[in-house]
Amino acid sequence: MAKSLNVIEYLCVRNLSSSLQHVQVDLKLLQQSRSSKINLPDENSCHVEQMLRFLYRQTYTGGEQDKLRDLYHHASLYGLGDKYGIPPLCKYAATRFHDAIQSTSDATAILNCVRAVYGSTPDSNRVLRDRVISEITQRSSAVATNESSNKLLLRLIQDVDQFREDLVQALLSRCATPPDQDKVEKGVQTTDSEAARSTQFPDGGNQEKKRRLE
Repeated sequence: MAKSLNVIEYLCVRNLSSSLQHVQVDLKLLQQSRSSKINLPDENSCHVEQMLRFLYRQTYTGGEQDKLRDLYHHASLYGLGDKYGIPPLCKYAATRFHDAIQSTSDATAILNCVRAVYGSTPDSNRVLRDRVISEITQRSSAVATNESSNKLLLRLIQDVDQFREDLVQALLSRCATPPDQDKVEKGVQTTDSEAARSTQFPDGGNQEKKRRLE
């Protein structure tokens, strides 16, 4: 459903997202208009209302009923913040999105927010996209063994081109990642230490312990 903003609400949005010069241009356009409403035909009315709530209160509500709606809600509001140039809204929505995705074990809920994430942000904005890709690759085994999640992933791969490219790149990078060097080095050091000890005390150090006791 399209959302109409009154002049004051519209200027609040523009004041946070634009330079003074742009706001002055908007004032001239509004003065020339016979209507006191600004139509936003491409925006969801619920999300626009929550965006306005954030402008007044620095917070918004909604999306807490289930994980699917939660992630979708925060992703959509992040997209509005990015579209209208409201960095505080982007930061707030991103924080709530990350908290929500961290608290869910439902891979299907994460997959269901992919369209919102990729449909509401430009390719250059990786904040939510990278998190979604990371979560999906980490849960790839769970997705593969769940029939509904697997089917949903296949549809997303077919329908969302940039998601498909990002996912393939992430999986390739994950396969090419070498073992943790710290763990390797730690293992080598442990092995060397044990070898040195075995050379110095072939019996495991029992004779040395016995000598000290005597």
